Amino acid sequence: MKEMQDLVSVLVPVYNKQQYLPKCLESLLNQSYSNIEIIIVDDGSSDSSLAICRSYAVKDKRVCVLVQENKGVSSARNKLLSNAHGQYIFWVDPDDYVEKDLVKNAIDAFQGYSADIILFGVNIMDGTKCIGTRIWDESMDSDRLKLISSCVVGWELWGRAYKREIWNGIRFDDSLKTCEDSYVSGPLMKKVSKVAALPGRYYYWQRQSHGSLVQTRKARSYIDEFIAWKHNVEEGEFAALHKNICLTRTLIACLKAILKNKKDHSIKNEEIHEILVYYEKNSSLAVSAAGLLFYEYMEEVQSAEALGYIDQGPVKKALKLYCLNMAQPILSDLQQTEIKHFIMDNQSVKLKSKYELIRCCILNDKKLACRLFGRLLSMKY
Repeated sequence: MKEMQDLVSVLVPVYNKQQYLPKCLESLLNQSYSNIEIIIVDDGSSDSSLAICRSYAVKDKRVCVLVQENKGVSSARNKLLSNAHGQYIFWVDPDDYVEKDLVKNAIDAFQGYSADIILFGVNIMDGTKCIGTRIWDESMDSDRLKLISSCVVGWELWGRAYKREIWNGIRFDDSLKTCEDSYVSGPLMKKVSKVAALPGRYYYWQRQSHGSLVQTRKARSYIDEFIAWKHNVEEGEFAALHKNICLTRTLIACLKAILKNKKDHSIKNEEIHEILVYYEKNSSLAVSAAGLLFYEYMEEVQSAEALGYIDQGPVKKALKLYCLNMAQPILSDLQQTEIKHFIMDNQSVKLKSKYELIRCCILNDKKLACRLFGRLLSMKY
């Protein structure tokens, strides 16, 4: 007698994605693992998304379509969770699609590793063209996977599968229109005992579709970022480095909101005041573009510590910051010295010629050259 498969819930929040939905839903219905429920919440779409979803529900009883007036993605995700019955949870965005063996291989990995979360690789798509990948190292230990995937890279809801019970008591903040995934990332990981990774790439993420939201960001959107990472600091801490990274991300969100709001005035005065109070409580640096660069540098360094290696990113940020501080001093002598030591300690990291030239100027203590480069760089920040 064939053993009964565990039920898997695939959760899909939908809003105006009619051009992508057929490919997404076909990839889910064609899974080699058959005991799945595909739960869709249409968040008040104004295009043909709802009609497309309902047409699939008519053809396959595994598809369940729920409808609500437009309340935002966080509300839709909460409704999906409340209606999920499976022992395992997969999140799939409606403009993405997956390989046919994703669910089967992930369930096998859950059982083989006795894990609470399984990470899997992602193809980053621009339409039909693959422009990048994210692949997890399956040999990496659980604690490092847990740290990296909670606050460094891959904290999105998709790109991983979950045991249902770790979602008990976890819900999204309905007020968030963006950053809802980072909001729950730390609190989820706080409940997790073991994380494991699948080799290979199973998920196709449409960068063009998602990226279009980022390109037109207003100061208002950084409020969501501030709320999400602040929530991680307060509710999601499971390691000192995790808290440090989340605090740094919170301070970055503070500065971006304040600086951007000076241009578009999209944030209420009382909200700006709350952000400013939080920033001044947790930072000794003045609100400035140079301060933003400092915390972006800190984020790069902390992320490199979590990853276990240093690439171009933090070194380039260090060079920019060192030069900018010579043109517009905001750092203490100790901070500036620490940045110089970081640059010196990572001379083996290869850089493009412009940054190599800046590095040579700094290491040879050519202050005039650094000031000149600092003025050039300050025009960007």
